[in-house]
Amino acid sequence: MRIVEIMYSLSAGGAERFIADISNELSKDNNNEVFLVTIVDDTIGNNKHYFNDLSPKIKYKCLGCKHGLSLESIVETYKIIKSLKPDIVHMHCNTMLLYIPSLIYKKTKYVYTFHNLVNKCYKFKFQKYINYFYLKRNCFQPVTISKLCQQSYIEFYHLNNSVCITNGRSRPSLTNEVNNTKKIINSFKTHTDDKIFLHVARCAPQKNQKLLFDTFIKLSKENKHFQLIIIGAGYEDSPYYQKLKDNPAFHFMGVKQNIGDYLASADFFVLSSIYEGLPLSLLEAISIGCIPISTPVGGVPDVITNGVNGILSKSISEEDFYTAIVQAINHPSQINPNNVIKSYEARFSMTNCAKSYMMLFEKLINK
Repeated sequence: MRIVEIMYSLSAGGAERFIADISNELSKDNNNEVFLVTIVDDTIGNNKHYFNDLSPKIKYKCLGCKHGLSLESIVETYKIIKSLKPDIVHMHCNTMLLYIPSLIYKKTKYVYTFHNLVNKCYKFKFQKYINYFYLKRNCFQPVTISKLCQQSYIEFYHLNNSVCITNGRSRPSLTNEVNNTKKIINSFKTHTDDKIFLHVARCAPQKNQKLLFDTFIKLSKENKHFQLIIIGAGYEDSPYYQKLKDNPAFHFMGVKQNIGDYLASADFFVLSSIYEGLPLSLLEAISIGCIPISTPVGGVPDVITNGVNGILSKSISEEDFYTAIVQAINHPSQINPNNVIKSYEARFSMTNCAKSYMMLFEKLINK
């Protein structure tokens, strides 16, 4: 089977991480020929963040467009699909890039994965109605990544033709920097019983870092023993960065390649989002046994069973989130990391996720 995976770029992000993972997994089958196509010029900025993680079996192509969504990118996407003549095109960026090929080049079957709540996945008001035209006619197969995402699809489009395939993630590998990473993190401790909390996310309204920082500032004033490690882009422009950069309990580390090393060095992984699809950073955490704490949004409750493999706050309020963090600090041994790992292996491995996609691809081709 010839499969083309398409994404804006391989910059540091959850959907981008997923593209690299699923492409690698699909390429393990010698009967598959896997192409990974990115839209935006990969010589700019951090657009090849995950490139070195790709299997050598994957055929990588970058269209070199200036923008992810433009007339240029729409035309170039059609051209690459027509030239490669794939059995399956699996799109992960904007549905608009499928408008031309799914109408004109019908030899290929098209799949689109919504990586978030569906009402958060369109940029222009009119796009909802154009998408409805294509989705109702099954021009491309919609996939959602959690039960809540699937429900959001049904409510948003009033259609029941989506397939729910729960997100998967390959377990992050530990690098030869893991011991050094642990030493660095341990050097941050100002008390021997400091608990290490790790937040991995870009600085963005969706991730609700205001709740995260306000909660930990409160804990700091109460002399709770913790260290908060923040990994991701965009924090330098946040007012909290200026406020907290010199606080010995807060550590802004920027973008990192060796996320597995940090997860292996932390006690808890913490998310404060106001909405989610199914965050891959959460799956990374549980795959290594780093105990997750999160607000109960999107597909997160599908992953975390409160008190069994993590801690869910009752709501996204500061009071409930604060209670969840205090519970972790006061009862750090409440959850067994082995149970956390087992929950990953049972439901969220990339192997299982890729099998579900392959079953869908084969079904579409054999229609």
